[in-house]
Amino acid sequence: MAPPRFFTSAMIGSFVIVAILPLVYMVVMPFGESAAPTSLLDTFENRHLLWAANSLMIATGTCLSALVLGAGIAFLVCRTHMTGGRWLGYVFILPLLIPPYIHAIVWAHLSPLLESSIGFDVHSIAGVIFVLTLAYFPFVTMTTMAGLKSIDRNKEEAALSVYRPINVLGRVTLPLCLPNMLSGGVFVFVFSIINVGVADILRVRVYPLEIFIQFSAFFDTWKATLLSFPMTALTLILIFAQRRYMGDRSYVHIGGGEKMQIRFNLGRAEIFCQLACMGIIGCSVMVPITTLLVKAGGVATYLRVLDSSVKPILLSFSVAAVAAVFTTILGGGLGYLQHRLGKFEQMLLALLVFVPFAVPATTMGIGLIGVWNRYPLHWIYGSMVIMIIAHMARFTPYATAVIQSGIGQVSARLEEAAVLSGAGFVSILLNIVTGLTRRHLVVAAFIVFILAFGELGTTLLISPPGVETVPVKIYNLMHYGAEEMVAALCIILMVIIFLISSVFLWILRK
Repeated sequence: MAPPRFFTSAMIGSFVIVAILPLVYMVVMPFGESAAPTSLLDTFENRHLLWAANSLMIATGTCLSALVLGAGIAFLVCRTHMTGGRWLGYVFILPLLIPPYIHAIVWAHLSPLLESSIGFDVHSIAGVIFVLTLAYFPFVTMTTMAGLKSIDRNKEEAALSVYRPINVLGRVTLPLCLPNMLSGGVFVFVFSIINVGVADILRVRVYPLEIFIQFSAFFDTWKATLLSFPMTALTLILIFAQRRYMGDRSYVHIGGGEKMQIRFNLGRAEIFCQLACMGIIGCSVMVPITTLLVKAGGVATYLRVLDSSVKPILLSFSVAAVAAVFTTILGGGLGYLQHRLGKFEQMLLALLVFVPFAVPATTMGIGLIGVWNRYPLHWIYGSMVIMIIAHMARFTPYATAVIQSGIGQVSARLEEAAVLSGAGFVSILLNIVTGLTRRHLVVAAFIVFILAFGELGTTLLISPPGVETVPVKIYNLMHYGAEEMVAALCIILMVIIFLISSVFLWILRK
C-alpha cells in the first residue's frame, strides 16, 4: 500500500530541512563569498596529507582491531558452551555506554604508568587506536551476533555431517555472517575517522581536528568546508558500499526466541578464552570506572561538582529525551517509506538517509550554524532547539536503520486488510505498524538518547552562549586542569547512562 503524499512529503521534507540543508549550505555557501581563495590548491597544505594519513591509519587500525575482538567475542557467546557466555553478550555492550572521550580521559591519566611499566605511549597513533577499539568493538560484537543468530541451523547441521566442527565454522558459519561482520567494521571505521575528541585529548593531530581548528580558531568557513570534502566523500563511498552489500539484511538484533543454534565445546581453550574476555572487560569497563573513582576522591568532590552541574545535567537529559522522541518519529517515518515506496524511490531514500552518518560532527555543526544563525531564525540558534535539531540531524540514520528492519517484518497485506475494513492511514500507522514494531521503536529511542546524552563534537560548536551540556562541561573543565572534578562529573554521567540503560532493559523485557 502506497503511503499518502502528505505523509511522504512531511517525512522527507523534515529530514531535508533538519539534516540535508546544512550539508547543502556547506557545499554552496563558500563558493559565493568574495573572500574565497582563487585556487582550491591554496586550501590544502602538506601537513594536511600527514594528518589525513594519521586519520586513515587510526581508522584502519581501529577497524581491524575491533573486527578481531568483536567477532571473536560474538563467536564465543553464540557458538560455544563457554561458562557465562550468555551474560557476556550483555556485559560486552557496556563499553558503548561510556563515551569515547571518557575512555581517552582515563587512559591519558594512566599514560605515565603504562609508559614506565610496558613502554606504551598512549599519546600516539597506537594509543588512539587502542582507546577507540575499546570504545567501538561492541558494534562489531552486536552485528556479528545478529548475523550468527539469523543463520539457518539446518545449513550447519548438514555441514556437520560432512566436515569437522572447526571446518564448519570456517566454511559455513563465517561466510554466512560475514556481511554483518563487515558492516560492523565499516561503522567502526567511519566512527573512528570522524572522531575528534579522543585524538584531541591524546594530543594526536588528525584530519578532522584541523577542520575544527579552521572554523573555531580562525573562523575560516571556506577552508573548513573544503577540508571536509575528501573525508566526507570517503565515508560516503564506504557507507553506500556497505548498504549495497547488506541489502535487506538486518544488523540490529533485538528479538528473542530463536531456534537453539549449534554450539561447540572449547575444551582446554575455555580457560584462555575466559581470561581474554575478563581482560577485555577489565580494560573497557572496570579500568575506566576504577580510575575515575580513585581520581575523583571523596564525597566532597561530587557535592562540589553537583552544586555547579545540576543545570547542565537537566539540560542534557531534557535535550536528549526530546531529541530521542522526535528522532524516533522521523526515523520511523523514513523507515516506513523505505519499505512502502517504489524500488527506485526506496534506493534513493536509503542513500539520502545515510548521508549525515558519513559527515564529521564538526562539518555538521558548521552547516547548522550557517543555516540557523540568521534572521529571522536566530531565536532557534539562541535556544536549546538548535541542539535538538543537531541531534536529529546526526542520529536519524541510526533510528531509521533500527526501525526499518522491524517494519520489513510487517506484511503490507495487514495494512491492505485494514483499508478494506475502513481504517484510515493514521489509524493503520498507529495501531498496526507502531504496535508491531514497538520493540524496535523503543530500541531506536534508547540508542538516540544515549548518543545524544554523551554527544560532544557537534554540541561543542552549536551550544548557545552560556549554555553547557554535561559533555561540554567535562571538556571545559579538562582544559582548565580540574582533574578531580572531571573524574567526578564523568562518574555522574556514566551513572545516569547506566541507570537509564537499566530502565530501558526493564521496559524491553516487559
